[in-house]
Amino acid sequence: DHADLVRSLAVKSMEAGVREELIQGGCVPSMLSVVRGHAELNPTMVRDAMLSLGNLSALPSGAAALLNAKGGIAAILPGLSSTDPETARLAALVVANVAASGDAGRLAVCDAGLVTPMLALLRSGD
Repeated sequence: DHADLVRSLAVKSMEAGVREELIQGGCVPSMLSVVRGHAELNPTMVRDAMLSLGNLSALPSGAAALLNAKGGIAAILPGLSSTDPETARLAALVVANVAASGDAGRLAVCDAGLVTPMLALLRSGD
């Protein structure tokens, strides 16, 4: 089942020693695809994908993979306004990790229009 695979990858992404292997194996574009394609259909699967992306984007290679993936960081935008506080928190983590990765990350976050939703999330207290 697709949801079980996404959950399994989310759990694996919590293991620091496995993250680089997941990045090299194409996990970032796969998780972005889940985020883009399953928001209304399966919110739990989207949360698990955000967990993976949050963990993987903590590495420079993961942030770079996110920036280079089709749709890139802009795919995170719906997660910032999720009604599920954990999904929104994880989406904010992804954005923060990418912004912290360097000038290209900060520029991508601004270009994708993620600053205003991040500020709205901060103001909401969720």
